[in-house]
Amino acid sequence: MARNRHVSRAVALSAAAALAVSLSACSSTAEASKAGTFYGSELALGNGNVKTYVATGNDGKPTELGFAFDAASLQGLPEPPHDAEAGPPLPSQPLYFPDEAKGVAVDHGTFDFVPGGHPPPGVFDLPHFDVHFFYLTQKEVEEINPQNANFAARGMKLPDEKFVPDDYGAIPNTPPEEAVVPGMGQHLADTTVPLVPGKYKFTEVLINGSWDGKYAFAEPMLTLDYLRSKPNVTNDLKLPHEYQKTGLYPTKYSITYDAASNTYKISLNGLVERTAS
Repeated sequence: MARNRHVSRAVALSAAAALAVSLSACSSTAEASKAGTFYGSELALGNGNVKTYVATGNDGKPTELGFAFDAASLQGLPEPPHDAEAGPPLPSQPLYFPDEAKGVAVDHGTFDFVPGGHPPPGVFDLPHFDVHFFYLTQKEVEEINPQNANFAARGMKLPDEKFVPDDYGAIPNTPPEEAVVPGMGQHLADTTVPLVPGKYKFTEVLINGSWDGKYAFAEPMLTLDYLRSKPNVTNDLKLPHEYQKTGLYPTKYSITYDAASNTYKISLNGLVERTAS
């Protein structure tokens, strides 16, 4: 009987240990389950569609966010307009990120194809995509309207230099009517890269933007031909020294093509917490 009691006790201890291991594994699995990719707004594009997404780490915090689209999206796009048909761009449809993106300083985005390009001529006049990550709310974006008072003055008012990414400034030789785009704001380019008409080779570029003294957006611009080359690159972002609002901000951006799924992603990543000064 004593021996049986010892055996029973050993079995019980073994079972308890196994249960502890099992509970520990369940706990680890539960933590890991916070990692994932989540999708938000969707928009028809070409013969496919584009949708917002956010990826989260094991702790559930966002690690990257951006736009995912299938290769079919690069087919069936509008042709460049004839001069007589050209006109102001249509208002962009706001695309919202999923709830899992909470805490990221980016509010929403837009994803537009510009078949005939846009000014400056000889610089950005190739068929390309304008991809905006807005730090302004949609309500603020709607205020960027030429019918509102002091539109040009508000548009040309740059943020304090400490809030602008290093080396970025107003695009040279650009009048206010071209520099301040309705529904967007003033576009800021990397001043270390000469935008010489006819000489600048446009493939992909990261533009920043402002409105009425606020940092407004980050904008990857990518030509149709560049995307069709199936790039897979990650670039460091040039960063400001201080920030106007608290949140998670990107330090890198990526343009990737995945052959297995035949899909592309344009994303901001390397998210880190910044505090408003």
